[in-house]
Amino acid sequence: LPQIRGAAEQKLNESNTRMILDRMFIDILGYKIDEVKAEQAIQGRRADYIFSIAGDDVMVVEVKKAGMVLREKQVFQATSYGAYAGIRWALLTNLTQWNVYHISREDKVEGNLVFSVDLSKDITHQDADLLILISRYGLGRKILLEKLWSETNALSENSIVSAILTDDVISKI
Repeated sequence: LPQIRGAAEQKLNESNTRMILDRMFIDILGYKIDEVKAEQAIQGRRADYIFSIAGDDVMVVEVKKAGMVLREKQVFQATSYGAYAGIRWALLTNLTQWNVYHISREDKVEGNLVFSVDLSKDITHQDADLLILISRYGLGRKILLEKLWSETNALSENSIVSAILTDDVISKI
């Protein structure tokens, strides 16, 4: 955490931010070197990383400068890489903020925030539990992240409004 905070305060460039992430992916999240694919070509562009478990590409990772404010256009960048590559999960990070998105490709590419962890302050048990989901262990057990997505999606505003506005509920009201 001190190294992450220091990088954010110094506003390290994206390349140096990625050097820190390289170590985190292997030393903390448990990936093997060949499971973290860097600079992967997708539709003529390059995704910063793709996590691959047992030969399956499972998550695209888009990295921004340490401490940089993450914006909606960067969410679109990360999720569109995933959609074009047939990957359902995207991680957008600036080293301090870790946002995980579920990628849907119904009518249009859409990234739905599943969870966000802020490492600029102390890490909580809940943060650690969420980060386990994107570790080698967590992504190797796809059901864990899928379950969280299902819960998050079911409790979203759109899902609740849709459930309330059914004919059965309206007639009982």
